[in-house]
Amino acid sequence: MEQGMPPTEKQLALEQPYYYSVAPQTRRDPELTWDPVFCKRALCRKEVLAVVLIINVGWIITALVATFIVRNAKTEPLEPSVPWSPACPNSWVGYQRKCYYFSEERGAWDSSQRKCSIYDASLAGIVGEQEKAFVMRYKGNRDYWIGLRRHLGQPWRWVDEAEFNRSLEVTEKGGGCAYLGDGVAVSSRCSLPRRWICSKLDAYTSGEGQVMGSSPDQGNGR
Repeated sequence: MEQGMPPTEKQLALEQPYYYSVAPQTRRDPELTWDPVFCKRALCRKEVLAVVLIINVGWIITALVATFIVRNAKTEPLEPSVPWSPACPNSWVGYQRKCYYFSEERGAWDSSQRKCSIYDASLAGIVGEQEKAFVMRYKGNRDYWIGLRRHLGQPWRWVDEAEFNRSLEVTEKGGGCAYLGDGVAVSSRCSLPRRWICSKLDAYTSGEGQVMGSSPDQGNGR
């Protein structure tokens, strides 16, 4: 600027800071359309507002999710703890809600039935193909008394007096008691000593909820 010359309006505007309420782009002079201080402050405010908005939206979503979970949660009634117990006694085998005992001891048919009854069981009745397949597989090649018997002049019946439905083929060899042989039931004299198979409903099917004892071989009356 030359001495003695008054500054022009443009020079005065550049030397002094300015703050206009009118947007800078509305000014005609291109040198006056950029205000670093104004833009920096405006940008900072926008960033702060954006962060605050994101935080508020996050809290709202969290509150809605928590409310939904609480309203839809189902309160399950507490059940009293029940001590666990096995469905079948020791040394017995469980199959389809029944317990089976395959003895090592030998006895006559009547004494075998008494040993089973000590444990609320009876000599096994076999009433279906699946049960027959299970017993045959488990017994191996041994012979066992089963709960099939007939009195003189009477048909074969199971020990519980249920009528024999021919679920097993019976090979007649004389006598009124049957043992389980090689895939078939075989008639025999009831006094002959043989191993036996006991069976009964398991503890949960019978409603007892617990089992007692172990095996007829180890029970009273041996």
